[in-house]
Amino acid sequence: MCHKFFITSYAKAIFELSVEQGKIQDWENMLVSAVIVSKNKEMRFLLKQSFSYKDKIADIFIDICGDVLDIYGKRLILILSQYNKLLLLPRILKMFIFFKSKYEKNITAEVISAFVLTKKQKNNIILFVQKKFFSKVLLNCRIDNTIISGFIIRVQDMVLDYSGIGCIKRLQNFLNN
Repeated sequence: MCHKFFITSYAKAIFELSVEQGKIQDWENMLVSAVIVSKNKEMRFLLKQSFSYKDKIADIFIDICGDVLDIYGKRLILILSQYNKLLLLPRILKMFIFFKSKYEKNITAEVISAFVLTKKQKNNIILFVQKKFFSKVLLNCRIDNTIISGFIIRVQDMVLDYSGIGCIKRLQNFLNN
């Protein structure tokens, strides 16, 4: 169970970083290369035996991967090596691919705002929804001045109300209870 949590946590963090960097395919390539190295018979022997030479094993691992790894990929190898988790790379890759397949499905987010949203605000909303749903986001925006200020985001069956009128209603409910 501990390994499953570790694998999911690392795969999710790697995937979120890859989305943020706009380098999903690069990260997949780095992980595939690292998995190939981790499955090598001699490397597996080293990874199973050496608990006292973690840094040296990480350096060897990184050297074998070569230029495929960027600075973040190298850091990942160092971290996995520190915790003796390099043998979990195939399962981390599998989970990463799962997140990628979910991400490649588009979802639509409706944003209702009191005013026209700036490009930066739209991008922030898209990033927020992408992280929440692991999907590419199509944004539909419309203006409704009855919400006073702020905005409402609707995605599938989820509604996030950051509007002025929503805040007033929540305050009213709080005071009435």
